[in-house]
Amino acid sequence: MLVGVIALVAVAVAANYILVALRRPASGGVPPMISSELRRSAEGVEILVKNGDVLRFTVRARRLRETVRDTNHLEGIDASDFNRDGSVRNSIHSEQAVYDPGRKVIDFSGDVLMSLDGGIELRAEALHYDLGAETGDIPGEMRLASRSVSGHARDVRFFRNEERLELGGGVDFSLAGALGGAPPADAVRARAARGVFSLAENRIRFEGGVRIDAAPRGALSGEEVSVGLSPARDRVTSMAARGAVSYEMQDQAERRSLGGERMEFSTGATGRLDKIAAEGGARLQVASAAKGQSLSAGRIEVLLDDGTGGISELRGEDAARLQSRDGGREVVAAGDLIQASFAAASGKGGGDGGMGRATLRDVRIEGKAGGGARLTQSQVEAGDGATQTEGELEADAIQASFRVGSAGATGVGGLAANGAVRWRFAMPKAAASPIRRLTAGRLEIRYAPDADAPESGEASGRVTLEESDDAARLTRRLSAERLRFRFFPGSGQLRSLDADQDVRVAYARGASTAEKGVASGKNAGGAAKGGEGEGYETSSDRLEALFELRDGAVALGKAAQWGRFHFRSTVGAAREVVAERCEYAAAGRKLVLTGTPEASDADGSVKGERMEYDLGARSLRVRGGVRAVLGARAAGEGAFPGADGGTPVVVTAQELRRQASGRFQFTGGVRAMAEGQQLSAQELLLDGGGRVEARGGVSHRIVRSGGAQAQASEALVVSEALDYRREGGGVRYFGGVSLRSRELALDADVLDGVLDEGAKSLRNVRASGGVVARFDGRVARGDVAEWEPATGKGSVTGAPAEIDDPARGKSFARRLVYVQGEGRITLEP
Repeated sequence: MLVGVIALVAVAVAANYILVALRRPASGGVPPMISSELRRSAEGVEILVKNGDVLRFTVRARRLRETVRDTNHLEGIDASDFNRDGSVRNSIHSEQAVYDPGRKVIDFSGDVLMSLDGGIELRAEALHYDLGAETGDIPGEMRLASRSVSGHARDVRFFRNEERLELGGGVDFSLAGALGGAPPADAVRARAARGVFSLAENRIRFEGGVRIDAAPRGALSGEEVSVGLSPARDRVTSMAARGAVSYEMQDQAERRSLGGERMEFSTGATGRLDKIAAEGGARLQVASAAKGQSLSAGRIEVLLDDGTGGISELRGEDAARLQSRDGGREVVAAGDLIQASFAAASGKGGGDGGMGRATLRDVRIEGKAGGGARLTQSQVEAGDGATQTEGELEADAIQASFRVGSAGATGVGGLAANGAVRWRFAMPKAAASPIRRLTAGRLEIRYAPDADAPESGEASGRVTLEESDDAARLTRRLSAERLRFRFFPGSGQLRSLDADQDVRVAYARGASTAEKGVASGKNAGGAAKGGEGEGYETSSDRLEALFELRDGAVALGKAAQWGRFHFRSTVGAAREVVAERCEYAAAGRKLVLTGTPEASDADGSVKGERMEYDLGARSLRVRGGVRAVLGARAAGEGAFPGADGGTPVVVTAQELRRQASGRFQFTGGVRAMAEGQQLSAQELLLDGGGRVEARGGVSHRIVRSGGAQAQASEALVVSEALDYRREGGGVRYFGGVSLRSRELALDADVLDGVLDEGAKSLRNVRASGGVVARFDGRVARGDVAEWEPATGKGSVTGAPAEIDDPARGKSFARRLVYVQGEGRITLEP
C-alpha cells in the first residue's frame, strides 16, 4: 500500500516536470505567463519591482500556486519595500497574495501583518497594495500595535510616500504613555469616527465625535483631536483638540472640567504632561460638595508640576473671569489677564491627567489702563442664594497671595493693587454697615497668619478714603498722599489710620446729603438748626486715628491732625481754625488744639496757646495768651459795653471760656479795647443776651467825643466790679469806685450811669455811698452824687452834704448843686 502511494506521487511529479519542460522555450527563458519580475528559487518565488534600476519592492512567496489570466496566486508571503539606500523600510506578511503585474497591484489575504518603519504593526484579513501609487487599502477591520499606540479601525488606507494612514471609520485606539505617562495597564482609550495616522510627522489625528478616556481619571472629547508622538513613537508628547472640546477629570472628592473650541496638551522632557491650553470661549471648572471654582476666558493655560502632576500655574487671557465659592463666601476676579500659581501638591502626583490638587499660592489680575482688573468678595445667603457684596477692588493690576492655615484651609495672605485703584467695601459683621470707598495709585493689604482677616495695609498715590451712609445722611472723606491702616485681629474691622502728606478730611451731615453731592463738601447727615445740616473740611501734614469696638461695631476713639492744621466749615456760617495740632477724644467728645491755635467766624476770631472744644456741651476753652476779636454782630448784640453794630472789640486775657449760649468768660489780666473804650479786669463776662460783667481790678477808660462845638474828653472808671445791661445802656461800677475825667474826680462805693452808644460817652452818672467829688479845685462829700458830663451839671446830696472851697472854706447843705465852668455852687436846704 505505502509503496503504491509513493509510486503514484513519483509519477505525478514526473508528469508535471515533463509538462513544464515541454512548455519551456528553446531559449530556456521564463514562460510567457510569468512576468520578468518573477523569479524562481529553491525556496519559492520572488517578485522584484524596480523604479528604473532602483529596487523598490520585493515579494517572496513560499510557492506560486497558480497563474490565472496573467495574475499570480501566491502562498506564504513575505514582502518588503526599500529606502533609496537599499535598506528595508516596511514589510508585509500574509498567508496568500494575488499579484497582477499588469496593474502593478497585490492583494494580500489571510492574517495580513504589515510592519511599518518605527515599530508599528498592522493586522488585517486583507490588504490591497498598489505598487505604482505606493498605497495600500485595508477593507474591513484593521488592528494596530506599537510601543505607544494600539487598537483597531475600519477601511484603512496606507500612503507609503507620505507615510500616512487614513482611518476610514470605527477608530478605537489605546495610547500608552498619554496624558502624563500612564503605564500600559492604564492606557488611554481614543475613539473616533475616523482619523489619520501620519508616520512622517509622528502624529495621529482623530476626527468626528472624538472621545479619549483615561478612566477613572477623566475624558477628552471634541470634533478633532491630534496626538503627537515622540521620535521613537514610544510615548505621547502632545495633544491638540478642536470643535466643542471638553476635558473632564474626576476623583473621589472633586470633578474638574476644561472646555473650549480648541485645546492643546504638551509634555516636557520627562514625558509627563506639563501644559494644557484652551481657547475660544475657554472655561475651567472645579467642583466639590462645598466648594467650586470656575475660570472663563478667551484663552486658558494650565501649567502642571512635573513631579506631582498637579497645577503649578493657571493663566486666563481675554475677558478672563475667575469665580471661587467656599460655603457662603464667593470671590470673583475679572480682567484681561488672570494668572494664578500653585504650590506643589502634597503626596505623590501623577495618574490624574495632570490636574491633581495643589495649594493656591498667588493670583495676578491685569486689565487695561484705567482699572480693568476687578476682584469682588460677596456673601451668599443660604436661603434664596442672593449675594451681598462685601468688597470690590478695581485697578490696573491686582496681586493676591495665599497661605495654608494650621487646619489646612487656604486663606488670603496679602493683597496688592496698582494703578487707578478703587476699593469699595463694607466692614464685616456690622449691621447696616455704611459703604466705604478707597481710591489710590497703589494699595497693599497684609492678612493675619492663620486667620481670614486683614491685619494691616498701606495705600499711596493721592489716596482718598470715603464713607457714606444714606440712611444717616452722612459722608466722611479722608485724602492724603499715603495712608497706613491696621485692623482688629480676626474681625477685619478698622483699628487705626495713619495718613501723611497733604492730609484732607471732609465731613458732611444733614438733610442736604442726597441733594448737594460729595464734591461740594456741603452734604451732611442728621438734622441741624433750621434743617441746614453741618459740614467741614480740615487739612494738615499728618493724621492719626484710633478706633474702638463697641458692641461689635467700630467707632472712633481718638484722632489727631498736626502740621499746619486748618479747619473750614462748608455748611452754614463761615468758620475757620488754624493750629499746629488738633486732637480729638471720643470719651469726652473734646477737641484740643495746640501750637498757637486761632479760630475765626463772622463774629470775630480768637487765638491762644491751647484750645479745648467740648462737642457735647458745645463749649470752648482757650488758655495762654488769649486774644479775641469780637466782630460786628457780636458787638451789636451787646458783647461789649456801649459798642455799636459796626465796632469790633479786641480782648486779651490768660483764659477764655465760651458756652453754647454764646457767653464769653475771660479771666486773668483781661484787657478789652473797642472804639473809644478800654477795659481791664481780672475777669470779664460777655453775655450774648446783652449783659457784660467785669470783676477784679476793673479799669474802664471811655473817650468821649465832644462834637463840633466841644472838645473831646476822656473818663476813667476804676472799681472792683462792673455790670452792664445793653437794654437801656445802664452800667454799674461798685466796690471802691473811682471816676477820673478832665472835669471831675469822683469816688464812691457804687457808680451808675448810662453808656451813650452813639456818642461813646457816659451820661446820667449817679454815685452813692461815701461819695467824694473833686471839681474846679473844690471837694464835695456826701451820700449821693449825680453828674451829667454832657452839660457839666452835678449835685451832691448828704445828711448833710459838705463842700470845701479853698477860697470860701467849708459849707454844708442837704444838697449841693453846681454847673461846671460857672464857678458857683447852689446850696439847697
